[in-house]
Amino acid sequence: MTATAQPAASTSPYLSGIWEPVQQEMDSVDLEVTGTLPAHLDGRYLRNGPNPAAEVDPATYHLFSGDAMVHGLSLREGKAQWYRNRWVRTPSVSKALGETRPAAISANAGMGVIGPNTNVLSHAGRTLALVEGGIANYELTEDLDTIGTCDFDGTLPGGYTAHPHTDPDTGEMHAVSYSFARGSTVQYSVIDVHGRARRTVDIQVHGAPMMHDFTLTEKYVVFYDLPVTLDMSMISQSVPVPRLLRKPAQIVMNSLIGKVKIPGPIAAKASQYSGKSPSIPYSWNPKYPARIGVMPREGDEASRRAPVRWFEIDPCYVFHPLNGYSEMRDGAEVIVIDLVRYDSMFSQDVLGPSDAKGQLDRWTIDLAKGTVHMERKDDRHLEFPRINETFTGKKHRYGYLPDVENFFGSGEAAGRASSNTTTRPDLPSRAAWTPQSCWGRCHSCRIRHVPPRTTVCSSGSPSTAGPMRGSCCCSMRPVWISWPPSICRSEFRQASTATGLRAEIVIGPGDTSGTGLSVNRRGNSSAAVTLVAWRSRRPSAPYSGRSGFQVPPG
Repeated sequence: MTATAQPAASTSPYLSGIWEPVQQEMDSVDLEVTGTLPAHLDGRYLRNGPNPAAEVDPATYHLFSGDAMVHGLSLREGKAQWYRNRWVRTPSVSKALGETRPAAISANAGMGVIGPNTNVLSHAGRTLALVEGGIANYELTEDLDTIGTCDFDGTLPGGYTAHPHTDPDTGEMHAVSYSFARGSTVQYSVIDVHGRARRTVDIQVHGAPMMHDFTLTEKYVVFYDLPVTLDMSMISQSVPVPRLLRKPAQIVMNSLIGKVKIPGPIAAKASQYSGKSPSIPYSWNPKYPARIGVMPREGDEASRRAPVRWFEIDPCYVFHPLNGYSEMRDGAEVIVIDLVRYDSMFSQDVLGPSDAKGQLDRWTIDLAKGTVHMERKDDRHLEFPRINETFTGKKHRYGYLPDVENFFGSGEAAGRASSNTTTRPDLPSRAAWTPQSCWGRCHSCRIRHVPPRTTVCSSGSPSTAGPMRGSCCCSMRPVWISWPPSICRSEFRQASTATGLRAEIVIGPGDTSGTGLSVNRRGNSSAAVTLVAWRSRRPSAPYSGRSGFQVPPG
């Protein structure tokens, strides 16, 4: 144990149940293994999420609040080396824990209102804890200790995104970043395989939208300019001025936000107030026109601006698309996107996304006709859609989505997701199907993933075959998964116990009762660790880079 936080009383749905904060950091080494782990199945199993280190106000604590805590399990050479969890040492976390502020803090990296609590991934030898909205992201060591803020070697100031997408062919990482400090623009960026920004493009929008994610195809970038925008009425409530001056202050801020770029010092100060807002500082804005934009990935390299073609759509909101691709139909090019669509967002519930139901849609953009056709594919409440990421930007057949009915918000059933929701977008709603290649079942979302191609090993057990890249379906984004040529089911089962922790892996074709790798502190479901950053190397694949893993080709 390295640090302990003080528990806080909870009346917030995001401070109890599966959201309940973990109060201690801990280390467990040489975990007991039941069965046999393949010696070449090396990697780290990581999870990132909000976990306040200091006392918070339960009445105003919302889904996007909370300091970042990363959990990890390391497997190497057939052994479970360690489990540990660490708060990301932002200045506020270090202060709450009574520690010295980390040295590597760059003012250019972004604002420090909250921690990088949304995603964890590896790129160019770095382990990155990510968040959006112009807030600083952080780099971690292999052992999850904090190195400092990350601005990609000074090439990308002003924050990043929680949801980048990696091109499976080039290895480059693409992102769309938003921040109220950017004025009426969002930024498209490409991070090369060396971890530096090789291209940035400013995209003009109507104001200050919450552009949580985007879609990457082999040829295009698709932007979601939708009517969830910065709400200065929320932020102004936390500004320390006399009550009579709050309305004038709100008018002044409304005249600037989403219209002009805000200087760094002013943006940093404003971000402190947004972090104290009694709700998420973004809300449904029925006056904001809804549209999606299509831009070629490679435009004029001499210009930081590029032409975007905009398509007006009915008001809605999208947190997470599944995937998108372009193809020719009857001599015309169309872009096909599968995504989770909400009729509205943050119109009633200002603490989380519980006032609307996300449903799987397929949007087809006809570039010749200038139209967008929307088709409902599944009417259940779904979220966190994922694919086998070797198909990012390419035509896919399968999608993986948990049913999140009652998952957000308050009430007795809050925090629960149903045990199995899978969708094949090109089949009718609720169709049964077998995934193309995937990895067991995620602990948090309880999705079962069953590989279709099977062989039989010497023990008579079925085995999986072929490399893949994929991930857990949860909100924390993945790194890579690449199975060895054949992993026998009888080999791929591991359980470990140490200091109240339990971990298990089961994978097998046709096994609808298998459990994906998970780590739990018994009696505290919020300590669950879900598979979001994983790599498996073949015996011939050497370690390389700071993160210590070589992604096999293909």
